[in-house]
Amino acid sequence: MRTPKLAFGLAREDTFRVDPRGNVIGVTAGPYWGIQLVSAQPLTAAAIEGLIAAAAEVGGTLDVHDDLVAGLAVPKGVTEEQVTAAVDRYSAAHPVRAWWVASGEDPEVRE
Repeated sequence: MRTPKLAFGLAREDTFRVDPRGNVIGVTAGPYWGIQLVSAQPLTAAAIEGLIAAAAEVGGTLDVHDDLVAGLAVPKGVTEEQVTAAVDRYSAAHPVRAWWVASGEDPEVRE
């Protein structure tokens, strides 16, 4: 599984079940943090290249994106400070409305 765009608290290689109502339950965290962000503007080719670079800066990858939302996977050995710095550098050139990081837990949303 890749990091989803908007499944809060999930990251690449997390395992989970879905109950009959569609709720995600029984999450076991994998080795990645899922970083999900919402762009303030439609993602251009330059913005996508910036996301790829920001993820690579901390040893991760851009897993998925659409016009406004992206999901990145970053190894859990990376610190919160490193992730925040990479997102801050990216958002200096490509404004971000909100972003969060999680894996098997409730994410902390940042605006």
